Amino acid sequence: MDASGYLYVADDGNCRIQKFDTNGNFISEWGRKGSDKAEFKFPKGIAVDALGFVYVTDDENHRVQKFDTNGNFIREWGSRD
Repeated sequence: MDASGYLYVADDGNCRIQKFDTNGNFISEWGRKGSDKAEFKFPKGIAVDALGFVYVTDDENHRVQKFDTNGNFIREWGSRD
């Protein structure tokens, strides 16, 4: 969860991230299967820092991707091979 109470869920089977409000209502989603920026091959873990940036471990792409709370790609660490 972020500081505003939004919950982020890694939907690894559909290669996307979903965002929900405090009542469990769907807000948005981002991502699709692939290895480019903002694409995933089985996203597994999510963390949100104090500034609200969302970090996603992208399992089969061997990297971590950083997004803003709207799902806009910021940067990545690791390799996409």
